[in-house]
Amino acid sequence: MRPDNAEEWKAPIVGGNNTSMAENYYLFFKPLPVGDHMIESEVTRQVLQSNQPVEHDVAKWNIKVFK
Repeated sequence: MRPDNAEEWKAPIVGGNNTSMAENYYLFFKPLPVGDHMIESEVTRQVLQSNQPVEHDVAKWNIKVFK
């Protein structure tokens, strides 16, 4: 069993700590030209309940495209 494969997770244990899975984001890009590129993505999502923190994720990728 791979720990990162959600399809193989067992039912949760009552009262224990369990790994969970939430929403994912997929980014699709047109082909990049040869060279160095830096892609930055910033996502801010408002919460449904006032007692939850606002989600604010920043991701950066340095990509080198070869011919």
